[in-house]
Parts: sequence; structure tokens; C-alpha cells
Amino acid sequence: MAGLELTFSIEGDKQLIRRLKDIEKDFKDWTPEFIKVGSLLLKTFKDNFRTQGNTLGEPWVKLADSTIAQKKRLGYPLVPLIRIGTMRDSFRSNPSRYHVIIDNPMEYFVYHQSIRPRHKLPRRVMMKIDNRRKELIIKTFQKAVESMLQQRGFTKN
Repeated sequence: MAGLELTFSIEGDKQLIRRLKDIEKDFKDWTPEFIKVGSLLLKTFKDNFRTQGNTLGEPWVKLADSTIAQKKRLGYPLVPLIRIGTMRDSFRSNPSRYHVIIDNPMEYFVYHQSIRPRHKLPRRVMMKIDNRRKELIIKTFQKAVESMLQQRGFTKN
């Protein structure tokens, strides 16, 4: 996701200019918003397992017959990417003032998510920021800006 940049250019009303002076200080810590975004994405990625890729609009390839037979023999669920749920439950969020990092530390995660050429293992997208998530992320930051402007008396409640 591209960085967030706020730029203000003010001309005219000296009283308004005085009120807006130092407003950038109010926008120096986005941690609460990045915590919300991280939670949203963690929920989305976990839900994407439940829907087998449909949450993010990229349905997963069905299991090969040989994989189904192996999973049956070993007593595992007959769904892609799930044996005991470790990878699904390993997504983590690390928010800070200026960004949030979402990752999955499972060593085999990359082999399923990667866009590298494939010969055997199909790609199954587990992480992606689709248009719906982009809208929700933008709304999170819009609400924060609106709230800050309300607190400073620039807009009505």
C-alpha cells in the first residue's frame, strides 16, 4: 500500500491560518488507525481460508485427487491449505505510528502465496488488499481526520 501524505496549502484568512498552524502535529501518530487496519486485515485473511479464496475474489484451486486421498488416509480436513490450521492462525499484525506490517511466519506460506512460476503446487492467494479492503482502510483514516478537525472546531459534530 502506498504511503499516506497530507498536504495543506492555505491562503487568505489570517485567523484561519492561525487555527491551522501546527495542525500537522495532530497527524504524527497513526497507531490507532493502523491497529484497526491490522485487525481488519487479519480478520479478512482468516476469513479467506473459510471461503477458500473467495473473500479476496481469487478462489483457490481444488485439491488434486492424490492430495484428497492422502488427506483422507491421514485424517485431515479435505480443504486446501488446512491440516490443523497452523498457517491460517499464524497471521500477525505489527502496527506503528506510520505503518502496519502484516505477515505470516510459517516457512511454507510463501510457496502458496508466491507469484513465481509453478510446476506442481498451485498458487492460492491468502493475502491481498482488494478494492473492498482499500475502501475500508481509506474510511478508517478519513474518520480519524474528520475527528481531529472536529476536535479543533473546523467541522460540526
